[in-house]
Amino acid sequence: MKRTIRRLIIGTLAFIFKRRPGAPTPAGETALTALRNTFRSFPKFVPQGGSPAEIEWTGNMNELARLVREDDPRCFLRWDIVQFTMFPVFAPYSLRELKTLRRSPRWPSRWKEAVRETATGCPIPYVFYPSSSCNLVHMAYHLHYFESMTQRDIVQSGLVVEFGAGYGRMCALFQSLGFSGKYICFDLPPFSALQRYYLACSGHRVLSEEEFANAAQGVICVSDPQQLQRLLDAHASVPGKAFVATWSLSETPVPFRNSIQNFVGGFDMFLMAYQHVFKDIDNAAAFASWKAAIPGVDWRDIPVPFLGGSNYLFGERKP
Repeated sequence: MKRTIRRLIIGTLAFIFKRRPGAPTPAGETALTALRNTFRSFPKFVPQGGSPAEIEWTGNMNELARLVREDDPRCFLRWDIVQFTMFPVFAPYSLRELKTLRRSPRWPSRWKEAVRETATGCPIPYVFYPSSSCNLVHMAYHLHYFESMTQRDIVQSGLVVEFGAGYGRMCALFQSLGFSGKYICFDLPPFSALQRYYLACSGHRVLSEEEFANAAQGVICVSDPQQLQRLLDAHASVPGKAFVATWSLSETPVPFRNSIQNFVGGFDMFLMAYQHVFKDIDNAAAFASWKAAIPGVDWRDIPVPFLGGSNYLFGERKP
């Protein structure tokens, strides 16, 4: 019943706020051509293992690929598969998150402008705050709550690795908050392609590996673990490294997520969120092993306010 009501609300909002991709720009046209060409090069994705998590995300990749080929990617935030996996349009918890942000002393100077949504992807506006979106409010709340719990400004990090970066919105939020370091989006190949498209259309230049190595700041989207290792090796001396993974890591097969520990074990800050159970995975136990495997970090494993069945896992490296 709740799902039916939610679909009705989303359908009504989509009707009211019609798809308006806007006038094409040279950067947008170039990014759209690159996106379509990339997706044409992908084969049909087949799960390499039998875990329910891998099977689900393989299906998600194939559905995304079908839509890029058959629909208008300029309005990809209207697609069901995107809304189901990474762009909530209407969620009860977001109203309380918005109220928390607006009560913050930093609302006028920091959050108000940061949660102003762009037109890229034709997002459905948040019904309680139409200048933003439900998803963007949710992401801003993650950063606000991390900062309030740790007294650390994660946006001041020198290097951020986001595991499972969705369509690139958290990365763009960091930029709008004044991030001046280097940002690595690590994800499955179709989502990396979508991130490049979204960020390019939003005015953010996505760098090649060579450009990233020589730049003082910038963004790169990668899918190859070996490439991620090279990037981290090349930036080993960068101070203030942060790892971000909001629900993404907890939807990943356990053996692969454990391998990520090798990449980020020496990081200084961790902003993660996980659902207690995903498919056949007991995430409470899985993340307990993460905490034990990364010593020298003060961990806060706390329920996500306003959202049942999920925890934040915040970490700060001890002085």
